[in-house]
Amino acid sequence: MAKSHPYALRPDETLGPGLRRILEAMGDDAEELSSLPESQLPEAVHDLRTLIKRLRAYLWFVRPVLGPSRYERHIDRLRRAARRLSQARDLEVIQGTLKRAASPEAHKRELAALTHVALVVTPKDSSLNPTVALSFLKKSARTFTHINAKSRKALEQSRKKWPEPKERLAKAFAATRKAKKKALKDKEALFVHAWRKKTKRLLYVLQLIHRVPRIRNHDYLETVDQLQELLGQHQDAIVTGDHLRLRASNLDSAKLATVIRVLDRKREKLLEEAEKCWETLLHEV
Repeated sequence: MAKSHPYALRPDETLGPGLRRILEAMGDDAEELSSLPESQLPEAVHDLRTLIKRLRAYLWFVRPVLGPSRYERHIDRLRRAARRLSQARDLEVIQGTLKRAASPEAHKRELAALTHVALVVTPKDSSLNPTVALSFLKKSARTFTHINAKSRKALEQSRKKWPEPKERLAKAFAATRKAKKKALKDKEALFVHAWRKKTKRLLYVLQLIHRVPRIRNHDYLETVDQLQELLGQHQDAIVTGDHLRLRASNLDSAKLATVIRVLDRKREKLLEEAEKCWETLLHEV
């Protein structure tokens, strides 16, 4: 059985008061992250990006209460806040992806190329400068807390009917299935990334309502988490490849070509694993 999530509805809570309580706790956590020292910057950036994605998923969950216009405005601002943080996280993503690519199955020549690239690639972008990254963190945290507070107020004042959790879960699952079909049919990076985003939203919805009575989702919550992790590594490989191509002039061309081939092979394997994971999920639902 899945462990209780800190941002989950309680079994005895109704959706309105429960979600407002959760959003308030998330706002407190965002403020705490924005005050962390520079030495904890990577962890703070990662955790705030996760909070932003989770807030987007929770606002989608109550979109019928917020209304389409307010929902789209909030999502647009949160999307821009997350984009600032993704720039600050690029270096960590690249280093982690190159490290994972250096698997035991890699040939000697491939390992040498990966080592060379990992040593040479130290992005010089101002977006990755710790001081600038810390500024991005604080700015994104302010956006988060502002949208969070406005959303809580709107939800409290709204007289619209609250959605049934089971219905929103069904919509989240249907959107994920549709994105999966498109991704596996075309296998283009854009569509695979869209599948990943829908899977992430499904995961957050499951974590929100996994303690709600009469909703059976414990059996497959961990499988959805595994699926989004595979698709996340796929996207990281794309980000890494794009970054390396932009800096081709600083790299040995033969070694760069080798690393790109390794990353492409890794992406193919991850997509195969994601497809198998999806089949497992269908048997569990």
